[in-house]
Amino acid sequence: MKVAFEKSLNNDPKCAHYLSLYLDELLRKRLKDMTDTEFHSNVDQVISVFRYLIDKDVFESYYRSSLCRRLLNSKPSAANVEEAEKLVVGKLRAECGQQYTSKLEGMLKDVSLSQDTSRSYSQSTST
Repeated sequence: MKVAFEKSLNNDPKCAHYLSLYLDELLRKRLKDMTDTEFHSNVDQVISVFRYLIDKDVFESYYRSSLCRRLLNSKPSAANVEEAEKLVVGKLRAECGQQYTSKLEGMLKDVSLSQDTSRSYSQSTST
């Protein structure tokens, strides 16, 4: 059964892209109308499918592009966005290792640093 699922999943080269698009949609919906429990359950299901994916590097490339768009378009005060992104990246790290997620973690750190710097600047100019 496992082998058949893996074969059918990897038969289409676009599966990695579709899986990243689904995860992107989940992360966008997270902001609107999804509870923590629903979100965690859906992310776990995506990671379960991801395990069978052979083209993990293709998935990472698509996921990185969509992460970039989400981070640039999110409001700076949206802490739950950053929390959700860290959860997904953490699960990917647990599955594939730190080297696989190093660019993703770097992006999250850069955004966090940028927000901290902006806050510090705003506070220093307001006083």
